[in-house]
Parts: sequence; C-alpha cells; structure tokens
Amino acid sequence: MKILRNSAKCLKCGSHICSRHRHDFQRCNCGAIFVDGGLAYLRSGGDLQYYEDTSIVDDTPPSGVHSEQNGERRQHVQPERADDGD
Repeated sequence: MKILRNSAKCLKCGSHICSRHRHDFQRCNCGAIFVDGGLAYLRSGGDLQYYEDTSIVDDTPPSGVHSEQNGERRQHVQPERADDGD
C-alpha cells in the first residue's frame, strides 16, 4: 500500500486537514478530529462521528508480488539488470 494523500474532513466545522510528512500532526479548526503520519503512515482519530476520511492510497501490488487476474495466477517482476561481471 502506498499512501498518496493522508487527509480528512471534519463534519463538525467543515475543515479539511492534510498531514504532509512524517509526524505532521494536524487538527481541524474545532479540535474534533486529527490526522498524522504524512505519506509514511496513516494515523487519525478524535470524535469519529465528525470524521470523514479523504485519504488516497494506491493498493497496486509492488513488483514481485503475486496477484490473480482473470483466474490466472501472475507474478509482477522487474526486468533483470545486466551483470557487470564483477
């Protein structure tokens, strides 16, 4: 999972908050919700009745991870690099 945006909207005060980097703790204007972690990790909380997650994550499997598509098992691999002959 790759985090593209770590953000939330407060349904109490209408603030949209976004954590941009690791340990970038952000709280909405009324203090009801928070987000933290930037693109390193997803951390959020507060009064969840006012919390709307607006984060964006990419769930595309990384290279070398098996996935199934159309009933076929496939493996995502990166092309091999030429050996220097060391």
